[in-house]
Amino acid sequence: MKIASSAAVWLVAPLVALVPLSGFAATPTTWDHDPQITLRFVNQGDGPEKWKPKGLVINIGAVTDGRTLDDRAVVGERQVTGPAALPVVTRVPVSDFVDQALRVSLAKWKVDVSAEAEHVLRCEILQFWAIEKKLIASDTRFRFTLTDRAGAILWQGEVAESDHTWADDEKGWVESFCNATQRTIALLFDDPGFRAAVTGKSN
Repeated sequence: MKIASSAAVWLVAPLVALVPLSGFAATPTTWDHDPQITLRFVNQGDGPEKWKPKGLVINIGAVTDGRTLDDRAVVGERQVTGPAALPVVTRVPVSDFVDQALRVSLAKWKVDVSAEAEHVLRCEILQFWAIEKKLIASDTRFRFTLTDRAGAILWQGEVAESDHTWADDEKGWVESFCNATQRTIALLFDDPGFRAAVTGKSN
């Protein structure tokens, strides 16, 4: 009787073991094999250091993606999971994320955004990239253009910033891009030439 009982267990066990293996083959790839992120801007608290733009009224124009990439959904590489780097893909267009970052940051800094404003701020994304090794290092570079309502250019310039975040997951990637993006916007508002153009006052 003991032998029969033991044999029954031996026959069932392999079948039970095969079920998860069969199911695993159909499971979608994970973060370690197919890293994807959902970009959503969260204010990190970094604002302009040299002035407070409270009360300023501005219109946010087009945010365009000028990166020279074959696939603009790719925003970086994970270089931690084997000999080959894994591309990190965003589910949300980078231009939508930067537009959201502008609006959230300006609202936080008490800047009024209005379609009737005398000044229009446009942004072209030139760099939006991160590499993960032992940490996530992200770099952002934007070309900002300030015009009047008729389209005459009042100021134009490129602003760049970076961030280093100790993390190895989607949350860390999004946080790093939030940090770098907000610092880039804050640096714009600290630029003396931009301040003079947007306020109409020389420094």
